[in-house]
Amino acid sequence: MKKEEKVSKIGIIELDLVVLYEVITGFFEAIIGFGLLILDRQIIIFYGTLRANGELSEHHELYQTVLSLTDRVVPFILTHHQIIGLFLLATAVVKMTSGFGLLFKKAWAQYLLEIYLILLIPIDGVGIIDHPTAPKIGFFLINIFILLYLSGFKTPKSIQHLLNRLKQ
Repeated sequence: MKKEEKVSKIGIIELDLVVLYEVITGFFEAIIGFGLLILDRQIIIFYGTLRANGELSEHHELYQTVLSLTDRVVPFILTHHQIIGLFLLATAVVKMTSGFGLLFKKAWAQYLLEIYLILLIPIDGVGIIDHPTAPKIGFFLINIFILLYLSGFKTPKSIQHLLNRLKQ
């Protein structure tokens, strides 16, 4: 196997992983977004029931621990569920559209995903600074690596080529 063939197969595998990641995360964001928009009242009732049953349960301490962890987040989500649901649906559409476009090797899909990631990375960075967690850091790093991969920032030669172009 020639070196060029090996590199192109690795590039295809990397691109397939990007497509898979974008489509799967977009799918889950769409489900959550639709759920927030369609099941809004049921979610509020379920959360209220969960809080009420937590005080009556024999596992009172476990319920209180879980509820104390979600006390700040869940009321905010329930108050702003329509905005959050629409935002999740919008990001799902962008991710799934760019994922399927990349699957068919369309240039517009690469540009769409690059623009989306450029807009998303500062928001993720602020989220990490505000409240750092392992999943936030993980998604942030994955998005950075995808952006670097799509922009062709793979080797030191490409950096040197960019610097030479800037000098001209």
